[in-house]
Amino acid sequence: MPLTLPSEVMSYPGAADAHAWMLRGLQPRPDLTVSGWADRKRQLNKKHSKLRGKWRTSTTPFLREPMDNLSARSHVRRTTLMKGAQVGGTETGLNFVGYSIDQDPAPVLFISPTLTVTKRTSARVQSMIDDDPKGLGRKVKKSRERDGKNSQFEKHFVGGALYFATAKSATNLRSTATPRVIYDEVEAYPQDVEGEGDVVEVTSARTFTFGDQVKELLISTPAIDQTSQIKRHYLDGDQREYFMPCPHCGDFMSWRWEGFAWEPGKPASVRYRCRCCSGEIEEARHKTRMMAEGVWVPKVLAEDPDFMAALKEGDRSRLDAHNANAYTRSYYLPSFYSPIGMLSWTRIVERWEKAQGKPSAEKTIINTIFGLPWVAPGEAPDWDVVYKRRSRSYRLREVPAGVAFLTAGVDVGVDHIKMAVWGFGRRRQRWLVDYVVIPLPTNEPEAWEQLTEARHRVYRHPSGAVLPIRRLLVDRNKWPDRVDPWIELQDKTKVCGVLGAKAFDAALVDWRHRRVQLQDGSWGRDTTFSYVRAGVSQAKLELYAQLGVRHTPGEDYPPGWVHLPDDVEPDLVKEIVSEQLDVGDGVRAPKFVRKANHRAEGLDTANYARIAAEIEGWGRWTDREFDREDERMADAARSLEHELARLASAWHRDGRDQTPTIRTLVPSLVLPEDVPAMPTVNRSVNAVPDEPAIEKREEKPLEPRPPTPPPEPAIPGLRRGWGHARDQADAVGVVGRRKVDPALMRTRTIEHDD
Repeated sequence: MPLTLPSEVMSYPGAADAHAWMLRGLQPRPDLTVSGWADRKRQLNKKHSKLRGKWRTSTTPFLREPMDNLSARSHVRRTTLMKGAQVGGTETGLNFVGYSIDQDPAPVLFISPTLTVTKRTSARVQSMIDDDPKGLGRKVKKSRERDGKNSQFEKHFVGGALYFATAKSATNLRSTATPRVIYDEVEAYPQDVEGEGDVVEVTSARTFTFGDQVKELLISTPAIDQTSQIKRHYLDGDQREYFMPCPHCGDFMSWRWEGFAWEPGKPASVRYRCRCCSGEIEEARHKTRMMAEGVWVPKVLAEDPDFMAALKEGDRSRLDAHNANAYTRSYYLPSFYSPIGMLSWTRIVERWEKAQGKPSAEKTIINTIFGLPWVAPGEAPDWDVVYKRRSRSYRLREVPAGVAFLTAGVDVGVDHIKMAVWGFGRRRQRWLVDYVVIPLPTNEPEAWEQLTEARHRVYRHPSGAVLPIRRLLVDRNKWPDRVDPWIELQDKTKVCGVLGAKAFDAALVDWRHRRVQLQDGSWGRDTTFSYVRAGVSQAKLELYAQLGVRHTPGEDYPPGWVHLPDDVEPDLVKEIVSEQLDVGDGVRAPKFVRKANHRAEGLDTANYARIAAEIEGWGRWTDREFDREDERMADAARSLEHELARLASAWHRDGRDQTPTIRTLVPSLVLPEDVPAMPTVNRSVNAVPDEPAIEKREEKPLEPRPPTPPPEPAIPGLRRGWGHARDQADAVGVVGRRKVDPALMRTRTIEHDD
């Protein structure tokens, strides 16, 4: 029966309009799901999405069920999405936020890993609100109001509020109790937030009082298997995969990497082969239709052949019965499902082929495209296994033909300096070329003089050219007061300091700059000291993965092979494998720990040389760059041969009986027979726990710095980098090249990792 008002009331001016608004307010809300709301109301902003215009769940049908789990009438309490890139994971969270504001108001907490990501997410939410001024815009407080109800970290709306918090603040997590929580990029959360435990568990404990109203959404790309948080939550759920019918035989399948096939070197030929009928599935022809007919199947049913046969016939009764009691659901969604126009199979294969032999690049693809955690080689290989696989074809101070350039890493202790020279070539292979030990206290100038001589060593390449050390990184973690003055006297395009960053998410190369304070206490305007903060944990993972690569005798060395010379010392091999990964226990963060009674200088210098190669761009080189290096080496060899012939002719005209050698032109050339075996270094007081200590040496003050040496003379046949001239002018780290705020530099001191 329609609701009517007395005629006396309806006679007032405007009463009819008021009556119509009252009737509209009394109407029940449409029974919308999150996906239904998104199809009706959500607009994709061009600043934050590759797609434009109205949201269509039909473009990403695999997101329908995870989104609908978050609807008001759904009984699902926790939804976990372990995913790859470009599949709409964050958009799922934004749709949940919009639905909570417009259809089912309640407090919502959005947790991001860092403050930067929190601000970025808040901006995306505000853009979503601004794009719907008649819907969300009318229900959210205006940002121009001064009551703080719409700020960067809080957005109040009719019936609730949206709070933004970072995973690194236990105070924010404790102080906000909400029935709805979105955990974005869970993998980047700290393992233990300020000593209170896991972020998800700490936050979830504050939702218990809301009972059946609780809705939790966990979204993340995985990282390292041993420490993966999103994998742990995925395993706590029912582990669903998206199954689709084969267009040839009708059997349901989920896309896995092992099912893709293509001709080597031709990514565009990629197809997916059905496991049942071996029929070829083409992305452009079959992908969209297959995804539209797909269904999420939990692991317990996917492993049952009877259920899969019934699913092919259209019988989903067992799946419906399982869903009725599934309160915690987890989903695995790799990037193979990315819709047409986003990340294609061809692009995925191209990236996979380029990543071969590059453990760090393979890890990125496994995480961000396969959507799987990377199994880190936490256990270092046994030293005797590594020692037995050393090369029999070259010795220390010999440069094999595959080497394209040389870099070096230097470890500085209280009573020694150690330098390792490594060569890098095609197919991610590397060679240990030289290892120099200076057994002198580092507060004595003689130690640094010997390091200067070692830095200027050059090595003969089989092509006939001589190779210098292209870049050298010096450890300044413990002794910056001794290392920095020496670095300032060197060529900044070839020598720089390095600090190790132990965090596993640290960038492999991160340039840092600070102003140098002058003797009068002022801050020099054109004196900037640059150094590298390096992700040494990543370098260790890569090295141990490559040391585990197997080689079949008689075949070419595989990509990523680490070559060691025939006369390498066993003690040096022990140093290279001196650490192993401690994955933690879910509370302690993972870290590399040193084995008992092992030194680690060989490992540290190898990592610094690898990071120096990354600075030179080795990780991005293609065959084109290596071919260019080969051409330049051939030119340098011809130049050296010509110069030797010219000098021999001149000596003959002068009546000299001697014949000039390459050492005549290149006095700093090092050959295997020139350098004695590595001396034994006394143990330092801070070397390894449980080792017998020695008496501490009396430290002498450093002498005043000598004047800057003149530029090095050009050596005929000396192979320099093909970008040498450009690097001299534009190299990062040149004093005075980069402007830095003096106020900032007063507070930004040298950083050390605990």
